[in-house]
Amino acid sequence: PRVPVKLRVKHVAKEGGAKVTYESETINCSVTGLCFKWYLSFKSLSDSVAQGGAQTPILLDLTLYDPTDKNRKLQVRAKVVHCVRIPDMEFDYVGAEFVELDEVSERQLKDLLGATTTQ
Repeated sequence: PRVPVKLRVKHVAKEGGAKVTYESETINCSVTGLCFKWYLSFKSLSDSVAQGGAQTPILLDLTLYDPTDKNRKLQVRAKVVHCVRIPDMEFDYVGAEFVELDEVSERQLKDLLGATTTQ
């Protein structure tokens, strides 16, 4: 189950040929995925390319970290599964599932979630 947790999310995006680092925060997270605030346009997720009627999955390389201790961080790769546009808000929501999460990373994620849960 996803738990309400405030982790910081760092994402590097390409903008006009340059790499730009963006930071956001999670809404909720679990050992299988996360939902976080997305301040960029959804056009910036257009790395997905239609090929033969199928879309290439959108993969994001993210850094998750405890906002009270930036040394507690974890590099993860996540596949975007949905985007929700919120009218009149400065951000939208992105839901993503973790991919390539090994046992060590999963343990680190559980530790990070346990230290920052806001229940």
